[in-house]
Amino acid sequence: MRGLLEGVLLYLASDYLQGQRVRALIRQSLRTVFGQVDLLVSPSAPLVATPIGQLETDIRGRRVSVLDVAARLTCVANLTGEPACSVPCGFTKAGLPIGLMIHGRAFEDAAVRVAHAYEPASDWSARRPTGVR
Repeated sequence: MRGLLEGVLLYLASDYLQGQRVRALIRQSLRTVFGQVDLLVSPSAPLVATPIGQLETDIRGRRVSVLDVAARLTCVANLTGEPACSVPCGFTKAGLPIGLMIHGRAFEDAAVRVAHAYEPASDWSARRPTGVR
């Protein structure tokens, strides 16, 4: 834990300020989008689940960090603080789970409750990946 906290010391105040500017731009872009739609629905991750402990994977012949790639779609809601929820929505041919992310407008958490309605309407949350008990 200490190592993670010490890593913060490597960032300058100017880095932090630039990050806040980018965050504001992303929030503004999403406000524009949410002026036209009630929810954004997307895959939870742009790649299928990987085995526990696998840190890297190949995408188009390039070796990439599983964590970096897996978080690409969910990190937007984390960054902006908007409500979002991921629910199971199926399995790949190999039996690996697929998630569906539902992302709502800022301060409209109730809209994301559509995820709660989706789960009992489908049986995906009751199923288990191949080989998992």
